[in-house]
Amino acid sequence: MSKMALSAEKLDRLLRRLYCPDEAVRVHAAFRLTGSGVDAEAVRPALEAALRDSDAHVRRLAAWVLARLGQARHAA
Repeated sequence: MSKMALSAEKLDRLLRRLYCPDEAVRVHAAFRLTGSGVDAEAVRPALEAALRDSDAHVRRLAAWVLARLGQARHAA
């Protein structure tokens, strides 16, 4: 793991926060999941699962994060 990479525990915590009842917490988690140190391949399965959540806000945030991760991969 590089010095900038987030730990698996931190990534899991951010992914769980996508389902928080507080929308501000969800948005912050989604924003952080698009930042540096995120292993896109590690979080992709959980984000794809979130696309099937019953809450529309969770689905939108997961789609947004996946799109941003895809853009970052193409830019690299």
